Amino acid sequence: MNKLIRTFVAMLMFFGMSAFALAQDATSTPDTAMDDTSAVNSSNAVVDTMSTTMTDAEAAYFVDVSRVYYVDPDASTINMETSDETIEAITDNSEDYYGAVVTVQGTLLNFVGSRIFELGEDEILTNSNVLVVNNSNQPFPSSLVEGVALQVTGRVVPSYDYVQDDTAWTYTPYDEAMAADAQNNQNGNGRLNMVNFVHTGYIPGVFGSHTIFEVLNVENITVLDYDGLIASD
Repeated sequence: MNKLIRTFVAMLMFFGMSAFALAQDATSTPDTAMDDTSAVNSSNAVVDTMSTTMTDAEAAYFVDVSRVYYVDPDASTINMETSDETIEAITDNSEDYYGAVVTVQGTLLNFVGSRIFELGEDEILTNSNVLVVNNSNQPFPSSLVEGVALQVTGRVVPSYDYVQDDTAWTYTPYDEAMAADAQNNQNGNGRLNMVNFVHTGYIPGVFGSHTIFEVLNVENITVLDYDGLIASD
């Protein structure tokens, strides 16, 4: 019971911080000139490059979640290592893909938090959905809204349920350089490891069986179209 209450409070804090960030973005005055605080991702949408370093509230509460410290690997390097797959193929044979970098296409179904969303090929077939988690040092671009069609390149990681059954599974950084950064900065503040955030259980139970898709650089997310949104009618 205590664990359920703790998880519920954690989710309230997480969603509350997400709502606060969105409110700040909505009330801010847009700058017509792009400066060094913003960049353009592969979908030509402006990306706020503000660091995803933990807030004091996150650092104080999520003490059981590991941190990541490294800079993002180059997006073009990741694209060179990827293969095109379907979400259904990955969810049907998840263990064959663990650790692999793949590219999938799907619809953004809903946000689970400011750094987690559900991606699927069909809203009804929930077993063909994955959880996309952002371990980049940049936030998701503001062009990502529920209902858009996306192409996402990332690393396939086991679901929460799988890790609970296989306690021997451990998270490893994408490459040796990232592993070295983690070792050298392990006493720093860093940012929450969103893979471990999910594996620790800070998600609603309905997502426990979802295979995880770890995004290492938000430039590896491309909006394909906005069909079905009010603006496209």
